[in-house]
Formats: sequence, structure tokens, C-alpha cells
Amino acid sequence: MISQKIVIIGGGGHAGIILDCIKAQNKYEPIGYLDDKKGYFYRENIKYLGSIDSFFKNFKAKVKNENLYFTIAIGDNYIRKKIFYYLKKKKIYL
Repeated sequence: MISQKIVIIGGGGHAGIILDCIKAQNKYEPIGYLDDKKGYFYRENIKYLGSIDSFFKNFKAKVKNENLYFTIAIGDNYIRKKIFYYLKKKKIYL
């Protein structure tokens, strides 16, 4: 039984590969993805949760006591690093 929920950060082709890995583990339930625009996941029926900034603006108010995980699924190393430090600054750990 899958009890851990995961949000995928990114909505492009690399995120699709990460989604395949998540599904293969059968450990997490993907509840949605974050990206600046709706993207790849329309084919996978994964819910679009909005942009990264808008989601994390009021993050603590949105999720109370949930077992929620995040993964950065962006292929560009520079952008992935930038998002990592953005989340670290907000004290949101991956």
C-alpha cells in the first residue's frame, strides 16, 4: 500500500522519466506536478498544481501534517541547482 505522496517539480520530458522511476518503485503516489506552465503530464493524468513560486508561497498553510515528498525532475543542471537552493532557503527539504 502506497502511503507516501510525492510532488514532481518539473513538467517536461525529464520529469516523465522520473515519473516512470517513481511508478517502478511503487513506494510513492504522485499527486501532482509544479511547473511554470502545464506540460508533459497531460498524457499521464497527473494534476497540475501551478508554478513553483505560487505553490510554495503559502506552502505551510496548504499541507498540514502530510507525509509529502518532493523531487526536482528538471534535466538542466543549472535550473535544478537553482530550484534546490530556492527550496533550501524556504526550509523545504527533498
